[in-house]
Amino acid sequence: MARRSLPTLAKWAVLLGGPLIWSAHLGFVYAVATVAITLTGEAGLVSRVLIGLATLVCLAATAWIGWSLWAGRLPRWETPQRDLIGLWRKAGALLCLLSFLAVLWQGLPAILIPQQPASHDDLFGGTAPPGPRSR
Repeated sequence: MARRSLPTLAKWAVLLGGPLIWSAHLGFVYAVATVAITLTGEAGLVSRVLIGLATLVCLAATAWIGWSLWAGRLPRWETPQRDLIGLWRKAGALLCLLSFLAVLWQGLPAILIPQQPASHDDLFGGTAPPGPRSR
């Protein structure tokens, strides 16, 4: 039984899967951070965990789509233009690589930045410049 070809819109969705996941991740990160800061006044543990989980899911999806494109498993074409198909698959895989790095870059602050940032005195040993009231 021969494999069926994907409809044209589905082919474009696969080829642009990385940037689509990247944009969805960006919207989710901004929405969660905005809601958390609006409701509680800070980006707490819950928002950081949500952003971290969403980042991991988006990284896995982008990596899977990119690898499937690079390996030639997605999408399936029935046209005989092999050179053009290879170009599209490699371009889609490279877009997934760019999107993977962008999602990682967007999700790292939720993981790396501590919940209670250090104060100036903790960082510089009490050498903070005098404030306007201490003069």
